[in-house]
This record gives sequence, C-alpha cells and structure tokens, in this order.
Amino acid sequence: MGKYGVEGTHLEFKSKYTKKALNVINSFLNSDGGVILFAVDDEGDPIRMNDKQLDELQLQVSSALYDAIAPDPSLYLNTQKENNEVIQVKVLEGDNKPYCLREKGINSKGVFIRKGSSTRPATMEEIKDMIRKSDGVKFEELRSPIQNLTFNKAREFFADNDLNLDAGMKSLGLVQLETNLYTNLALILSDQNPFTFKAATFSDSNKTKFLSRREFSGSVLQQIDEVLDFIDIINKNTFEIQKQYRREKSDFPKDAVREAVVNAAIHRDYYYEGPTLVKICPEELEITSLGPLVKGIQIDDLLRGIHIPRNRNLSNIFYRLGLIEAYGTGIVRIYSDYSQEEVKPKIELSSNVFKLRLPNRNKSSRILEIENNKKQKEREAIHLTPSQIQILTTLEKDNYSLKKELMEKSHLKPSTFYKAFKTLENNEFIIQGKEKVIELTETGKQILKSIL
Repeated sequence: MGKYGVEGTHLEFKSKYTKKALNVINSFLNSDGGVILFAVDDEGDPIRMNDKQLDELQLQVSSALYDAIAPDPSLYLNTQKENNEVIQVKVLEGDNKPYCLREKGINSKGVFIRKGSSTRPATMEEIKDMIRKSDGVKFEELRSPIQNLTFNKAREFFADNDLNLDAGMKSLGLVQLETNLYTNLALILSDQNPFTFKAATFSDSNKTKFLSRREFSGSVLQQIDEVLDFIDIINKNTFEIQKQYRREKSDFPKDAVREAVVNAAIHRDYYYEGPTLVKICPEELEITSLGPLVKGIQIDDLLRGIHIPRNRNLSNIFYRLGLIEAYGTGIVRIYSDYSQEEVKPKIELSSNVFKLRLPNRNKSSRILEIENNKKQKEREAIHLTPSQIQILTTLEKDNYSLKKELMEKSHLKPSTFYKAFKTLENNEFIIQGKEKVIELTETGKQILKSIL
C-alpha cells in the first residue's frame, strides 16, 4: 500500500492528466462522489514533480473539467494541491444527472458510472433511470453533440407551409437561449440527423425471408415522407363490388399508416440510439419505435385520446407543419380506420419498445372467410351426443344459468357434463360471458333447431 492508500469505489489515481480522467470524474458525478489524485502512481505513491510542473498540471486539470462535462459541474468539484505534491479533485455526487462528456452527449459513449474501483459506460436504461430520478431533462432541449448542422430539407418543408425556419430557431427550441447553441431538436430536424428509419418487406408471416430493405436517413421530415412513399408502393389495392358500386380497398388504410409513421417519429425515445423499424409481411405492417410509454400513461389511455408528449417541441413543430391535426388523437384515428373491419390493430409494449401492428385488411378478410367456412363445415359434421343435446335444451329454457346450476338442471354426472360442456364451448355453441354466466350462441340455437 502506498502513501495515499489503494484505489476503490471513491478513490482513483492518475500519474498525469489524460482524457480518460474525465470518464472517472463523470462517473463520480453520476454515482455517489469520489476523489481523483493526479501525480500518483498505481501503487498510491506520489510522483515527484517540481512546483512548476505541479502548477501546470493543476491548470490543465481545472481547464479541462469545466469545459468538458455537461451540465455545469462546477458546484460539485473542488481542485487543489495536496501536501504540495499531488493534485486532488474532490467530486461530490451531482444533483443534475446524468452528467456527460460534452463532445459525446447523453448516450452510452458519453455517460459513465462507478462500480467498485472501475469506471464503465452507463447503459441506456441506467441513463433513463438517472433522468427519471432527476428533474426529467428532455432530450430535445439538450445541447446537440454535433453543432455543424444544415437544414436544407427542413427549410423546404417549412417554406411549403409558409413558415420561416431561421426566424423561429429560438422560439421553436432549436437553439438554446443561454448558449446560442443547437439543441438535439435541431439535430433531429437537420440533414445530419443520426436517428434513422429502417424498412423491410418479407414474403412470410414470420418475417424471416426478405424481399426488400431500405434505410432512411437525413431530416426526420424527409424520412417520414420517404418511408410513406416506400409503404405506398407496397400497399396494394383490391376492389369490392357493393350493390352497383365498385369500392377500392387498400391493404392498410393510408391515413392509419401515415398516423403510425408520424407517431413513431414524434413519440420515440431519442435517448436510445437505434432505428425505428418498419416491417411488412403479407399479414401485417409492424412499426417498432424505441422507448416505453411516458410514465403514467397506459394503453387504455391512448385509446381514449389521453396524451402526454415525450418530445413536446417536436410535436409542436409537427402540428405547425400540418403533420398532426391535434395532440393525442393519433392512436384513436388509427383504430377508427379499422372500425368496420373484423381485425383490429394491436399494441405491444415492453420496458424499452412500443410496437404497433396494423393488419392487412384484404388478407385478413380472406383468412377470416376461409376460417369461418372451415368452422361451419366442422360444425355441420358434428353429431351431437345425448348429453350435449341435454345441455343445449336446458340452456334454451334458461339462458343464463351458472355452470353448477346448469349441471344440476341437465341431470348429468359431473364427468359427463364437463366433457360435453367443453365440446360445445370449443365449437362455439355456448359461451361463458361476464360473471361466468353461460349463454346459448346463435350458432348453438341454429344447431339445436336443426336437430329438434
């Protein structure tokens, strides 16, 4: 053991200043603090330096710390000479986590945490947890890690809507008021936007056999347009004859597709670095965006139009550009487009993913028709047993019997009753509804009528 002890959870030695020291200080800010000693070797002993060398080292460390880490960590750092032989940087736990390296931003390359005597990159889930426990800083409000941004495509979209992008840079949230630097919102709208869409088509329902694939980059506004064009080419139309009219019907409702793609861009969690995925197979169109629902919101809330925007400024821009008509109506509109269909959209959630699945209306209708015909043929081939007939006739007289009561009124032994009951239920002749009440279905009534 050297003069200054051994490295541990709250202590780190550095013989000289390098950029790796910033990772350690960053990790102390994001954990529960610590001390880093410069001019100390790995054994914990001081490296002999004269006063001039020590002063230069202190200046180098101090200058680097306050310029390299965001948000401003100065309240939580104290740099001083110790025993006139080492430079000590005392780091308190920060109150504005996550702290990141300015040039990397808030992601797994720019945020570090301390575990034992080692410093490691934080996972995206750990970063999100820091955000939830702090003041909830919004991704779109943070300084963009890229400042050399251009807005060629965004300007075109704004001009098409008689809006001036350059005049609204600050009011729209593309530039920080205090620093005059571009925000992450500006990054998302810029030509350099690193967040992409990836789209693919498949020949099979398991989505394993590729037919085509594309990645869309650039401004999020450009990506939305190009993704919609890609889907539109694949979105086939069929024609139905209803009375004397011919009705065109696309595989996927175009308004619903548009809402789904726009919603994925607006509401995804941009703290995650991966792409938004669009997968199309014969049965469905699936859109997967990164990030769970905003805290406090459930699927039922979405279906009622209740909405808390994750990216409020981005939502506001989309509203001004006419990409959305009103806040919180996207999912409601999507389900409305399927109101006359047998099949409905499905939402699937995990801790890190939001997935929306739009069924192919034309394919699903054909499948349902085939399945219904198959079921009908199976029912027609069924020869009801006396026990099954007894249950049906009992239900016809008393259509709301509980299962125990039905068994008693049918005058059947438990084993005989349950076997017959299961067969009738599987063939949809009877149904067990609310509060376990048993009802005779229309199919069951028809079957009973045909044999009596």
